[in-house]
Amino acid sequence: MKLIVATGSKFFGEALKLILDPLADRVDVASSPEEVVELLKENDHDVIICDLACENGAKSAEKIKRLKPKAKVILFSFDPPNRHAELIGEVGADGYINRPLDPEAVIESLNALKQN
Repeated sequence: MKLIVATGSKFFGEALKLILDPLADRVDVASSPEEVVELLKENDHDVIICDLACENGAKSAEKIKRLKPKAKVILFSFDPPNRHAELIGEVGADGYINRPLDPEAVIESLNALKQN
């Protein structure tokens, strides 16, 4: 499985990479929507984990689904999921992780995608 972590936060990017590295063939961290698009063009990523707190987080998620409709998208934010329910539906997100990041919750979200 190949993953992209889209976040403007170096801390969260590295934290997710550390958590996900043992579960994935590859984990790339992108700090801008443009980097996400370039990574999607260059590689065949299966899952994109998108930070809603980063600049253009929602727009990044929407772009991802347009460019790679079969890619799975997991959104994460400090807000409870019901606050972003409309966006989750619009984007067609496949999962949601609340911050602060709980490593077990991140792993469970990824494993849930593998089972589907």
